[in-house]
Amino acid sequence: MHGRPGRPRADRAALSRAFLAKTIFNIDDTLGLIERLRLDKILRRLCGWGGAGTLPSEATFSRAFAEFAAARLGPRLLEAVVVAHHGEHLVGHVARDSTAIEARERPARRPRAPAEPKRKRGRPRKGKERKTPPPERRLQRQGGQSLA
Repeated sequence: MHGRPGRPRADRAALSRAFLAKTIFNIDDTLGLIERLRLDKILRRLCGWGGAGTLPSEATFSRAFAEFAAARLGPRLLEAVVVAHHGEHLVGHVARDSTAIEARERPARRPRAPAEPKRKRGRPRKGKERKTPPPERRLQRQGGQSLA
């Protein structure tokens, strides 16, 4: 619109794609949509904006959305998308029964292994050997391990 005073209008195609995204993702308010567009780079690019700094203000979104609502753009766009992707096909729906199933709240306790008797600390006396050899140390185990 050349020759009119004031700032040029924001890109209505990008705003209409954002309006459709708001309908599809069931976002309640404009601020929620703007926040989602700021965070979601892919959605922002799909709507037609490059960086997060190129998004219009909340007032611009509100004015454009008021125009779109008056023209009933949302239902018409959604209907066009459904017809284009589903056509005359019947969309199936699965309903599941959510009645309670009786089960234990907690898993059953496992029986504990019998505790090994504690051995005395320190070296054994002369002539006596330990009943069980000491556990193998980490460095001793690592020497014989494969890379996997």
